[in-house]
Amino acid sequence: MNTKVLKQIAAIITTAGLLLGMSGCKKTQNAVPEQPAEPDSAEAADRIDDESITKLLKVYAVVLDDTFGAECDWGNPSFTDDLASYYEVKNANTIDELEADLKQYLADGVFDRKALENNFLEKDGKLYAVRGGRGYGYYGIDPDNWERTGDLSASAQFTILGDAVEGESAEFTFVSSEEGWKVQSVSLPE
Repeated sequence: MNTKVLKQIAAIITTAGLLLGMSGCKKTQNAVPEQPAEPDSAEAADRIDDESITKLLKVYAVVLDDTFGAECDWGNPSFTDDLASYYEVKNANTIDELEADLKQYLADGVFDRKALENNFLEKDGKLYAVRGGRGYGYYGIDPDNWERTGDLSASAQFTILGDAVEGESAEFTFVSSEEGWKVQSVSLPE
């Protein structure tokens, strides 16, 4: 063997010996609890996890059922008039607050602000869900019955009056943002 190869082998053996010797040393300071590694933004945007898909589909389901995430006592209206019943919203005081909550999970253009304005009334510093003479939650999705169609897409079972519609699904795409995963687009059956 030539001298260069012998020096390389000696260096490898020395390094291995140092590493093995260090593995038996006691640490003199407390170790910091290991934090999960933050994925770099390119890696994070490559594939959405199943838990995030389910969560986002549950958020979108409340848009389709016209509650938009409002928590109300639906069996007990706060007041009524000739056209509608009004239910006090417990988890928001303004339409802007409801919209801000939804925008954490839904990208711009996924739902219409007009829909919020048509379903809610701000009065005397409180927010009320408005329920009049039309069907609410007529169609929707089953957020627990979905399948992945790509790294950033899924389809969810489409429902009418809570029942699955055979062969019909809503298609979703997702996007990574600074706030986390969001629904980027939705395609509902016609």
